[in-house]
Amino acid sequence: MPRIAFSEGVAAGTFISRERDGARYYSQGISFHAPAAKDVVWQATSWDEAFYCIDGTIHIVATDADDVNVEFSLEAGEYFWAPAGYRYTVKSTGVEAKVLLTTSPQMLSGWRYTGDDESYSDVLIGMRRLRSDR
Repeated sequence: MPRIAFSEGVAAGTFISRERDGARYYSQGISFHAPAAKDVVWQATSWDEAFYCIDGTIHIVATDADDVNVEFSLEAGEYFWAPAGYRYTVKSTGVEAKVLLTTSPQMLSGWRYTGDDESYSDVLIGMRRLRSDR
């Protein structure tokens, strides 16, 4: 799958999406984290996310509206639910990691207009067209 970069050393390949598969309720993919990756920071405003650590270790900081932080480390086989309404930071642990990433509900715009590179949405749409041509 094509990958979208979230920061230097962190990229995700989305294999279920509104654009490619017509998914109405969620998007799913795998994020790949290099050992010395830069932090990924985002404000989860419109959707929940879930992380399942497939391999390695990642560190997550959840920040509430009062700037109170709660920190979690995920090892392979562990799961974390990230509800909307918090700011999240994924930090490098010095260990390479792979994480199953699920977002829900899927935005009506899919991967477009969420601050992501619009060309990523276009690539996913193109993959759908290729599948329907077979």
